[in-house]
Amino acid sequence: QSSTDSSNVVKRWLNEAQKAIGSSNKMVQFHALQLLYQMKSHDRLGVSKLITQCSKRSFESPMAMVLLVRFTAKMIHDEYVDGKEITQSHLSRTGLQYLERSLRHKSDIVVYEAAKSICGLPGIEPHKLNDAVTALQISLSSPKPAVRYASVKTLAAVSSVYPRTVSKCNENLEVLITDSNRSIGTLAITALLRTTNENSIGRRLIQISAFLTEATDDFKIVVVQSLERLCLTFTSKYGLLIGFLSNLLRDDGGFDFKKSIVNTIISLMHNVPERLESSLLHLCEFVEDCEYTALSTQILHLLGDFGPKTSSPAQYIRFVYNRVILEKAAVRAAAVSTLAKFAASVPSLRESIMILLKRSLVDGDDETRDRAAIAVSILNVAIEENPYITHKEHFDAEVSDISDVPSPDDSAVYLFRRQLPMTFEKLERSLKAYIDTPGAVESTSPLTFSSLPILEDLVDEGSMEATHGRENGA
Repeated sequence: QSSTDSSNVVKRWLNEAQKAIGSSNKMVQFHALQLLYQMKSHDRLGVSKLITQCSKRSFESPMAMVLLVRFTAKMIHDEYVDGKEITQSHLSRTGLQYLERSLRHKSDIVVYEAAKSICGLPGIEPHKLNDAVTALQISLSSPKPAVRYASVKTLAAVSSVYPRTVSKCNENLEVLITDSNRSIGTLAITALLRTTNENSIGRRLIQISAFLTEATDDFKIVVVQSLERLCLTFTSKYGLLIGFLSNLLRDDGGFDFKKSIVNTIISLMHNVPERLESSLLHLCEFVEDCEYTALSTQILHLLGDFGPKTSSPAQYIRFVYNRVILEKAAVRAAAVSTLAKFAASVPSLRESIMILLKRSLVDGDDETRDRAAIAVSILNVAIEENPYITHKEHFDAEVSDISDVPSPDDSAVYLFRRQLPMTFEKLERSLKAYIDTPGAVESTSPLTFSSLPILEDLVDEGSMEATHGRENGA
């Protein structure tokens, strides 16, 4: 390869390199074309002339043809960057015609490179992709695994932008689901999920079920991500798709696979809020038999945030309390916090939740026991200050609407539902600074966040060392 310092010396061999393109040796053709392109890489006019001249001749070397296809695609891209559409630029039109001719080459790698280049052209119209997609469709039946993989990978990428154009390959893609190469099967499913219509979703899920029984977790995660996009596209099939994901949670799989499903369901809850309750119930069913502590605590905290906002918050209490009596210490502590959130948000449930929380006062884990003690103490004060009056107890005919919403000054809501104005680490440092302030401890004024000293955030040691290094270098 020519370096910057010796480029002038190499350019003296321009005539020899041009003659080498006509060599009968395939590797000599390949290296000669590459050398000529590097020599003229800084001259766009020279590059365009080189590509135009070479496109009129036939190379015996498939690798040289692949190079020429790539150079042509880059030339079209550069024209587009300059603001020239394919239909407006003579060079782009000529280059596209050459790429389309290359689709009929006898070499698989040349056909694939041409099809891939056409599919990747900027600003190309969908109907211009038909020949390239047809060439890739034919390659899906190739006996060579590498050709099948490259073709299905390109089709999967194109399907995210032009699903209708790729939909004509669905029958060929369905055959590849059972391919011995799991990577090919995964890409085929990804493309099918992007090109499928609403009526064929059920059949697609049956095909996916058969594939997932033999796939590893890495491939399963890719399929789950594709299902999320499909669910956002066809919201009317939300129940079917979320049920399918729920069934996957009960199948065998590692932590990463289960976590990807849980995160997908949570993401769908935020994007399709009208299906919030059904999604929460699916997560509740999973947490009943979840072997991963991190996922159990994540779902419990999610229940504490969204459960009280549903139409029937009481139905989730059973799932949460089961974790208090059946799970590990970390899960039990998370369940106690979730119960406290429910009690703070729904006054009508406070009395019954208090009974459950008091049972955790004798828990063997310190964290669980401390959380329960704090929750019971705070809820007792909240119940005394703002007692909940049921419809049966209320005899005032003028007030018929008994709201199950805590009052604005409810202490339980303030402590369990509102976020702190600072992190625990910063709160600890502020309290230490407050104690060290002369006369602060003896003061009779109440301790509030506004009365705490304002401290700057700590800088990591690594960042400080990098800062000192820059200062020393300066």
